[in-house]
Amino acid sequence: MLIDTLTPQRALAIVAHPDDIEYYCGGTISRWVQNGATVSFVVTTSGDKGSQDINADIDDLIRVREQEQRDSGRTLGVEDITFLRYPDSELSFVDHKA
Repeated sequence: MLIDTLTPQRALAIVAHPDDIEYYCGGTISRWVQNGATVSFVVTTSGDKGSQDINADIDDLIRVREQEQRDSGRTLGVEDITFLRYPDSELSFVDHKA
């Protein structure tokens, strides 16, 4: 019997923006889930600056970007997704002690 030593039992992916996980490690996450791992995502922003449209409604953009992340998470087999909702491109200005 072959033991899969490359798949963790649990994994947590922490990224800055919606779609970063899929871009950086989507294939790995998918394989881990298929092999039985429980995977969770933490997305520190909601991608509120993720549009070329200067007239985009920020609240609508946040809803769309978060829903896209939930949908792609489901495609990869991940249901546990947390959004911290820090402002996009401003993480270096966040008071991490607060």
